[in-house]
Amino acid sequence: MLAGLFITSNFLPTKTPIITIPITLKLSALLVTALGLLIALELTSLTNKQLKITPTIPLHNFSNMLGYFPSIIHRLAPKIKLSLGQTIATHLIDQT
Repeated sequence: MLAGLFITSNFLPTKTPIITIPITLKLSALLVTALGLLIALELTSLTNKQLKITPTIPLHNFSNMLGYFPSIIHRLAPKIKLSLGQTIATHLIDQT
């Protein structure tokens, strides 16, 4: 009896079962999709607009004040360290 139950449960149905969704759920899904599309269009239009004719740009930012390293300090110290390391390595290899 149980074997017959497992065999028949693996067969495909001859008719497709009717699956319905309530009309309110369908309409709410359409409304949310349309609302999302409108919001996306509004956001894309805002990114392409410049709201002021002359935008106010702050003169002192992190990138041009604190984040700035002068080339003398930023390049000279690593160059000296690398040159000293190369010189030491060369002398140590020549001693053997």
